[in-house]
Amino acid sequence: MKKSPTPLVMGIDNIRDARDHLEKRDLGEAARLIEAALERLAGIDEAVSSNTSPASDHLAAIEKRTMELDWPRLYREGKTERELEAGMLLENPGVQLLKMIIGMAGYKKVLEIGSFTGYATLGMAEALPGDGEIVSCEIEPYAADMARSFFRHTPHDKKITIRAGSALESMKALSDEGRRFELIFIDANKLEYRDYLNAILDFSLLFPQGCIVVDNTLYRGEIYLPPEKRSVLGEAVEQFNRMVADHPGLTHVMLPLRDGMTLIRLR
Repeated sequence: MKKSPTPLVMGIDNIRDARDHLEKRDLGEAARLIEAALERLAGIDEAVSSNTSPASDHLAAIEKRTMELDWPRLYREGKTERELEAGMLLENPGVQLLKMIIGMAGYKKVLEIGSFTGYATLGMAEALPGDGEIVSCEIEPYAADMARSFFRHTPHDKKITIRAGSALESMKALSDEGRRFELIFIDANKLEYRDYLNAILDFSLLFPQGCIVVDNTLYRGEIYLPPEKRSVLGEAVEQFNRMVADHPGLTHVMLPLRDGMTLIRLR
């Protein structure tokens, strides 16, 4: 079946044609095709961002502060227990997608695996009704404290509970408490993605009509590279993707939003 002429498909076609012209020593046409590919591909992320509802002032403040911090220095000085980076922040289009899901489905109970500085956490809390609740698991104490400091200055503080420590331990504790959730968002240690999914299913943490959203499921484009070209994290994400695809009790769709987001539901 012929592929639709998306910007990605057209850009790739330009690059392939440029390669053919390079082999023929037709440098002028190759350069023109490469420039055409850049025009189509370089603007995708900006187009998505500019055609998405903007972040609230509170979210913008979290993003600004997160981007300003010298995370490598904080680690060197022993202020963080792990090496963190500003790029771990989920970008606004992803947050707006989560808010859209919550609003359309009328969800009230959210579990987040990996809060970092609380950008996505607060975004989801903004979409929850007054009696809604989000429980966020964050292993890094510095990030958890930073997120709490942001939440205190918003009207959504009472909706949010951060559980510091191992997410898997927190998930077991939540199960022991009889907790279940309508939306579970995963954006944490890629090496544990399969463990998170197993915990959700084994502990029955998801309501039957609920949804799991997982970030970074394209993982820098590594998942479709040959195995020998993948990093350890890329291989872990691809194994997670295969686990989801092969599970008879799950239905799912991957969206090519930024680094990939996968939506999963129980059959």
